[in-house]
Amino acid sequence: AQAIATITGSQAFPCLVICPSSLKINWEREWHMWTRHKAKIIDDATWRYMDRWVETGMIQVFIVNYESLKKYMVDSITKDDEGKWTLRNVKFNRKIQLFKSVIIDEAHKCKDFKTQATKFTKGVCAGKEYILALTGTPVVNKPKDLMPQLGIIDRLNDLGGYKHFQMRYCSGTSEASNLKELNWRLN
Repeated sequence: AQAIATITGSQAFPCLVICPSSLKINWEREWHMWTRHKAKIIDDATWRYMDRWVETGMIQVFIVNYESLKKYMVDSITKDDEGKWTLRNVKFNRKIQLFKSVIIDEAHKCKDFKTQATKFTKGVCAGKEYILALTGTPVVNKPKDLMPQLGIIDRLNDLGGYKHFQMRYCSGTSEASNLKELNWRLN
């Protein structure tokens, strides 16, 4: 409800909700329960005509699961000779520019910079006016789990950037250091 209220109060539409597949219907129901904005789960037909839905104002919120980000949001990926790729190698579909805001539910699923879910989520969120990352478990194992999430919401530099964060908060044999300071800075 808080994320929906934030986007609604800010009029940050169209909005994209990225969530686990099992929560798509819940998100659609919640938007209809709390607002007058029309929410729709992205499928092939919705994606095909998304420009029109947005242009006419008939749908303000689109919902997609992590596993479908590649299918709908990515046009191509250029791999190197070893078959590896980074976010720089991804060409995103122009339609992602339609979104003014993104809500990422269960954001802890983006805990590793190497996963497709993290790369695609970061790429989709780039340059958005509002990015809300929702999770009850931001640190699954160690402080390094926070780095991709902070990167996605464009706040990693507030904590010194990638290298500083890793040296300051992910040091030692336990890969966890200066935790009181990190807690204070996050708060």
